[in-house]
Amino acid sequence: MKKFVSIMLVLAMSMSLTACGADSSSDASSDNQSSSDAASGEKVVKIGVFEPATGDSGAGGKQEMLGMQYANHMTPSVDIGGETGA
Repeated sequence: MKKFVSIMLVLAMSMSLTACGADSSSDASSDNQSSSDAASGEKVVKIGVFEPATGDSGAGGKQEMLGMQYANHMTPSVDIGGETGA
């Protein structure tokens, strides 16, 4: 009985990992944008952040996102090691 339960758990976990690996349309469109930027020779730096959008800290998270968007608007390129990238 224990072997049966462990085999079922392994199957359930492998199925959930398989589902996580599927591409979504938003990921595919961002990948297309990245590949077109790389093909044109333009260097792109992407930075990801995790900010709260709802709940008790939602207002602070919104302010931080607006601050990052403003900073990107004011300085859209960056100089890293003597090379400028977008």
